[in-house]
Amino acid sequence: MKRNSKSPVLLPGAVAGLLLLAATQLGVAGMYQLADLGVLNGEAAAINNAGQIVGWTYNTSYYTDFAAFWTNCNSPPVNLSVGPDFYPYENQAAAINSSGQIVGLELDYNFSYFGGFWNNSRSEGESLGAGTFYAQAYGINDSGQIVGVAELVYRMPHAA
Repeated sequence: MKRNSKSPVLLPGAVAGLLLLAATQLGVAGMYQLADLGVLNGEAAAINNAGQIVGWTYNTSYYTDFAAFWTNCNSPPVNLSVGPDFYPYENQAAAINSSGQIVGLELDYNFSYFGGFWNNSRSEGESLGAGTFYAQAYGINDSGQIVGVAELVYRMPHAA
């Protein structure tokens, strides 16, 4: 496809700036409020349509991550339990669907990273990607389909 020499060229930053300007002029920017989730050392990664939030919290004493679940922006975080084969650190929740199914990352006793799956905030974590060198889940849709990355061969990541 040939570009018309008279059409303007927009850089990515310029496009973002135009979108922000348009949103501000339409009043969209003012409809959001910042909510403090009450965790000094932590990150929120995803929210579903019910307002449930997932992410992780840091334990600064041990430099560990705990997969976290918030019922809503006013609730305290719940550390997601992990299965018996996993260390209680380096677990992160990355996504949650409308059914409350959660995916993310877990570290096992062999110091291997696997995709983590929690059926809800009260279930034990399950490992995804057994037989891989590394696996991580990034997203889950309302049908329960999970996407992420897996290394079947060391240092050869594949979309999974």
